[in-house]
Amino acid sequence: MSVLSFNKSKNSLSSIMTKNFSDRIIDSTKLLSNEFNSKFKQLENISKLKSIQSMNWDEQYPTLLEQANLWDFRHLFILDLNGIGYYAETNTIKDQSKEEFFKNVSGDFRVITEPFVDDHKSIVTLTLPIKKGEEILGTLCGVIDLKNIHDIVQNIYVGDNGCAFIINEKGEFISHTNMDLIYGNASMEDYESNLSYLSPLIDTVINKESGIQAFNNNSDNFLAAYKPIESTNWSLILTMPEHEILSGVKELRFFQIILSNIFILIGIIICILVRKWISN
Repeated sequence: MSVLSFNKSKNSLSSIMTKNFSDRIIDSTKLLSNEFNSKFKQLENISKLKSIQSMNWDEQYPTLLEQANLWDFRHLFILDLNGIGYYAETNTIKDQSKEEFFKNVSGDFRVITEPFVDDHKSIVTLTLPIKKGEEILGTLCGVIDLKNIHDIVQNIYVGDNGCAFIINEKGEFISHTNMDLIYGNASMEDYESNLSYLSPLIDTVINKESGIQAFNNNSDNFLAAYKPIESTNWSLILTMPEHEILSGVKELRFFQIILSNIFILIGIIICILVRKWISN
């Protein structure tokens, strides 16, 4: 009965802990997505301002400076349909028509660029079209600091030896509980001592898959939960040693063993007493 009880309890605990692990990554990715969606909403509102849609730099320039300060963008700039960039931060105009950046952000879609580390600050550029009705007038670009994203990742609790991190399709870290990996431009392959066993997860990022997998690293089993972050080409990954997730199972097993031994001892004592009573 103890063995049957333990097996059933173990399966139930494992199922509950795995679900909690899964729920945690779902909640975390929603939080991260909301952060980006909020900034995109702010950009969209700016793009609808009359001065911005005028496509007149003399009108756009003061508006961009004001809006960047109001919505906490590092700076805002505009690309017209010919690839001419108008930068409010420095009040400069330059031709970017032959740059890869212009080709990547031009069109009726939103883009989040890959991060760039500048003075120990990880920054990205968010872009969306400036539209008047169905007509595209240009592209509005906003540069933001990923500090809020890093704070969210670092506040995700994944046990004593687990970690949370965001990677892109190339396996490069976007954010990590160990920020030295970000500022050092490291990738999973560079971090072989701890994360090389997770390299197959790069394929899940490329395919935008969600799920939980078990991995083995130096005879230690880990569980990794992964889920794509909406509006990005990145995925959030949580890892935790299996022994931490199933720590309650070990306690239950120890308790069942002690309890079984106590009942066996009580049974032996009762048998001896009954034997003596029958003999008498």
